[in-house]
This record gives sequence, structure tokens and C-alpha cells, in this order.
Amino acid sequence: MNFLFQNSSYLIIILSVILIFSFRSQYLDNYEQINKKVIQLSNKGKYKEAISLLENISDKFPEKDYEISQELAFLYSKIGQQEKSIKIWESGHHQGFFYDIFPHFKVKLDSAINYLQTSFPILKGAYLGQKKPEKNPEIFAPGIVSTSGKEFAGTFTPDGKEFYFTRSGGVQHLNTNTIMVTKIVNEKWTEPEIASFSGQYFDFEPYITPDGKKLYFGSRRPVNENRDATKLHQWYLERSLTGWSGPKLIEAPFVDLPVMYISVAKNKNLYFSVDTKEAGIWVSKYFKGAYLQSEKLSEQINYLPAVLHPFINPSERYIIFDAQPPGQNSNPDLYTSFRNPDGSWTKAENMGKKINISREMCPFMSPDGKFLFFARDGDIYWVDAEVIKDIKNSIYN
Repeated sequence: MNFLFQNSSYLIIILSVILIFSFRSQYLDNYEQINKKVIQLSNKGKYKEAISLLENISDKFPEKDYEISQELAFLYSKIGQQEKSIKIWESGHHQGFFYDIFPHFKVKLDSAINYLQTSFPILKGAYLGQKKPEKNPEIFAPGIVSTSGKEFAGTFTPDGKEFYFTRSGGVQHLNTNTIMVTKIVNEKWTEPEIASFSGQYFDFEPYITPDGKKLYFGSRRPVNENRDATKLHQWYLERSLTGWSGPKLIEAPFVDLPVMYISVAKNKNLYFSVDTKEAGIWVSKYFKGAYLQSEKLSEQINYLPAVLHPFINPSERYIIFDAQPPGQNSNPDLYTSFRNPDGSWTKAENMGKKINISREMCPFMSPDGKFLFFARDGDIYWVDAEVIKDIKNSIYN
């Protein structure tokens, strides 16, 4: 009897061990399956989805914290969030027993942190610390803003401390137009990263109003079940003391118009181009708290083919846009028109061979009005705004 009892005890222990290993094996299999999915997402450039998946399982697999922290640090560095990447490295390793048991690991860890801290240059001062251009356009922030990807259509906050722009491709391997942001933090410009409201849908052409209270952008994100989810709509964010709001669909009378590339004057008059075969620049005037019916600007501006992407001077003294040169089926050039004292516009003038040498489009000005920015062949360029004064003088003199 005693013998049977002892054998039964051994059997129970053996079965328990088998069950434990079985559950353990299933536990590890589940982790490996999830990790395989993370790797697949990462290989496709879907870093945000991979991050979300890892963060959702971190509590379920505590003993895999070391591996998970490594992968999260890598993924956050891929979307440009170097500071968060560094924090994950530190929390995952400095706090762990690997750091104490293996002194050589400390050297590797410190080297990795040092790399993350120094892989992006220290940029201080206005305009990402870049040397200011003169009357010949130069690439803006090469390797930082203008990269191997396609960059265009940017906008600064009024204080010049944040810069938003559009990118596809590049080091983030973005497979569609995405809005990026870099800002001054602790007196240094951060490495450009995907803006908090972008990265999931086709988003482009951000524009911040002169008062800094709204950021407009175009997007093909879903609106609701009654509208085509692939159709371009204009959205906006509102700024408060705590930061930007979530994206909101633009109100009437613009919501059902093919509006693109919004630019707003100080008096809130809203200028835009339309995304149709009959391209042109329109304005909707702001009157008593509401926008009036949109009007197409005069033929002094809209006489050109494919007139798009207007930037209106905040005081409405001039407008800059891109269009095809008349009589040519070619790449767009930049044009400018000035407002006369009677409110009419001068005939739009080509901005000349110093500016227009290839494919120039999507103009915008610095908040202080000192520099003109525009896109050329997938990069953002900038030039001294004196070029605008030179054109104005040639018209009126």
C-alpha cells in the first residue's frame, strides 16, 4: 500500500512537471507567434503597429522584458523618437540584472545610448540652426528635413519653434504622404518624427494660421459612412494651452468642396486651390464670424494652366503659387501677384530663372516674412525674400 502511494506521488509529480512544461511551451509559442508578427510589421515599415502590439503584450510576458525593451527601443528610433528610445534602453537594462551580472554589457549599453544621443546633430537657433540663404535657393536642412525621401509643403508655428512638413519614403520608409514635425526642446531641435495626428492615413500639406491657433492639412482618412473614405478632405487641429486637439473635419462651406493647400490671412480670409481638372485659386472671405461663399480670383492670377498651391501674405499684399507656364505642357513654376491699392491683383509674374529651374511648387513663407520656402524635385528649398521685393519693384517701376 505504501509502495503504491509512493508511486502515485511520483506519478503526480511527473504529470505536474509535464503539464508545467506543456503550458510553458505553449506560453513561449504564443510569444514567438506575436514576435513574428512584430517582425513582419517592422519589415513592412509599419513601426507604429508593431509598437502597439509589443506594448500590449509587455505585461503578459514579464520575463521577456529584456527582449521586448530591445525591440521597442529599435522601433521608436525608427519613427524618430530618439528620446523615448533611450529611456526604454535605460529602463530595460540599467534596472535589469543583466547590467550588474555582465559588466561588459554596460559598455555595450552605454555605447548604444551614446549612439542614439549623438546620431542626430545638435541644432540650435532659428530655422534648425541652418545657415541663412541669400538670393540663390539652397536646400533646407539637408539630411534632416530634406532627405532621401520626398519632402514638400511645410509650415512654422508663429514663434518659429516648431516646423511641420510632408514626407514620403525616407529613413522611416513611409509608404504614403505623412506629416512630420521637429521642434525646439531644451533649446535644441528634435529629430523629425511623425506628427501625433499623422502616420496612419494619407496626410499632407500642413498649414498653421498666422495666429497659431489652427493647423490645417489635407487627408484621405475616413470621414464617415456617408462619404468616400478615399476622397481628399481638409481637416484642422485647434491649439490650446495643452497642445493640439484631435483632427476635426473642416466646416461648411468647404466640407464638400475639393479644397487643397489652405492659406489664411490675418483677417481670416481663407485662400485655397481646388483639386479638379479646372484648377484655380479661390478665396472665402470671413465676415461676422462665418465664411462667405467662395469666389475664384481674377484672371490676372487664374489665366495660367494648372494654378495650384497658393500662399497668401498675412496682410494680403501678395500671393505666391505654382502653375504651368502658358503655352507649355511642362513642370510647374512659381508665380507671384501683388495687390494694388484698389484691391485688384497685378498680372501674375514668373519668379524667374533663379527660382524656376526644374519642378517648383508648394510655396510658403517663414513667419517673419524673411524667407521663401518651396519644393523642388522632392526637397524643400529656401531663399531670401528679397527676391519677392525685386519682382515687385520690376512691376511698379
